[in-house]
Amino acid sequence: MLDPKLQVLLKELENEGVPPNYTLSVAEARRLSRVSVSRFAKTQPKVAVAKNILIKTGDVRIPVRVYVPRMQRDLPVLVYFHGGGWVVGDLDTSDWLCRSMFLAADYTVFSVDYRLAPENKFPTPLEDCYQATRWIAENGYESYADASRLAVGGDSAGGNLAAAVCLLARHKGSPAISYQLLVCPVTNHSFDTDSYEKYAEGYLLTRKDMEWSTASPISRS
Repeated sequence: MLDPKLQVLLKELENEGVPPNYTLSVAEARRLSRVSVSRFAKTQPKVAVAKNILIKTGDVRIPVRVYVPRMQRDLPVLVYFHGGGWVVGDLDTSDWLCRSMFLAADYTVFSVDYRLAPENKFPTPLEDCYQATRWIAENGYESYADASRLAVGGDSAGGNLAAAVCLLARHKGSPAISYQLLVCPVTNHSFDTDSYEKYAEGYLLTRKDMEWSTASPISRS
């Protein structure tokens, strides 16, 4: 049975008439994603540091938001990649999640604003995530990050990217990653599974939404 709190949330969204992503333009889907997470912003826990930095790798500049939960030296590191079907999401839409969930584990968190599809096809988002992870492993953040204790994580499309970063790091021989935290990761692009049939509609993220998102990093313009 679906959690009662999620039932209430789904009912609220239904009453608001929020349209599914597959019916929207990319720009409108991104705008609505920012609106939808604003409901969580009122109760965000405070952190010692929340600072935007730019990671420079070659000609690419990757925005990253660093969260330090408390003024403690050498905290373990989590490099986080947001969800959003590779199409929507940014540092602001993932802000509440980084503060409320991951900092509770007492990690210094680096939230990566990788480039999105359909403007940036595969493998660009993956390359951004890998290069950011490598830079963080080599540089950390002042004295508040022990990059020798490095984890990567993400939800949905971000979980896909985190898993792929681990595989790429293994292939390239660096950086050394101790742990991966995958929250509902996209690891199977088949749309004929039992869960896609059973939960195709009525649970906010529909099968059509997933088909819309999956097409974007590869071929959709």
